[in-house]
Amino acid sequence: MGPHAKQSEAEIFTAKAHQVGMYGRCFWLYHSMMARPDQVQELCGRSQPSYCIFVKGRPQPTKLADVATEFATSRDGPWASITPAEIRPTGKLGGAPCAMIFDALELPDQPTDVFDALTLNLLNYSPFGLPSQAIDTQMPHSTVCCERTPSRNDKDQMQDVIRHVVAVARLQRPFGVWVRKA
Repeated sequence: MGPHAKQSEAEIFTAKAHQVGMYGRCFWLYHSMMARPDQVQELCGRSQPSYCIFVKGRPQPTKLADVATEFATSRDGPWASITPAEIRPTGKLGGAPCAMIFDALELPDQPTDVFDALTLNLLNYSPFGLPSQAIDTQMPHSTVCCERTPSRNDKDQMQDVIRHVVAVARLQRPFGVWVRKA
């Protein structure tokens, strides 16, 4: 997690928390084949509540601020308008843009009910559907759909497995969606 479209990390989280407070939800735009909407939907459908944990990383910020106006639970549609306009996500809409839908967002400065520490050991998690495999957080996998299943770090491919928790968001149905500009 880092800056985006000329906004700081703090400005982004403040705006998203405001959207949740005012409208009951927000859309979080991302690109990652390790967290496709169908994967997010399946994982969240198995376990409720489900959370998105934001950790400090080395993101590749976008300078684009395209506005997504529609969403769909399937890549083929049907498409619905993202309303109100104030919660439409911005970012790079090329490729296969996705969004997660949150109905709660916290910026913890102390442990919470969801997380008992302000750090996260990536070796305690595996990519969804790939038990015991290490999480790959390199681009373009900065967003990864994970399960709390210990992974191996056989080749020490991850040097820094302890990450700082920046924010915690609760996912709302339909959890993960495809987005586009109509």
